[in-house]
Amino acid sequence: DRGTVRSTTIEQIIGHANAILHPYTLDVRNVAWHSVYEVAHRLTDRFDDVLPDQRGTRTPRVFITGDACHTHSAKAGQGMNVSLQDGFNL
Repeated sequence: DRGTVRSTTIEQIIGHANAILHPYTLDVRNVAWHSVYEVAHRLTDRFDDVLPDQRGTRTPRVFITGDACHTHSAKAGQGMNVSLQDGFNL
């Protein structure tokens, strides 16, 4: 369900972690703050401006860069690396 991830409780997070770590367990005594990162995906049917009936007759004029073609969590530390690669490709 879309949106249900945002309402995830700390108890659910601890429960999932303990299920994954079984037979070990986490003894969580205090949680000062928590957040949930919602993984998303996007999909397109094509990556250029050539219409199906024009394929083979013209060259695409679109180069998709940045978050339009890939997104990364800020914690992954890949945003700047990918941006530099996009700039180089241009």
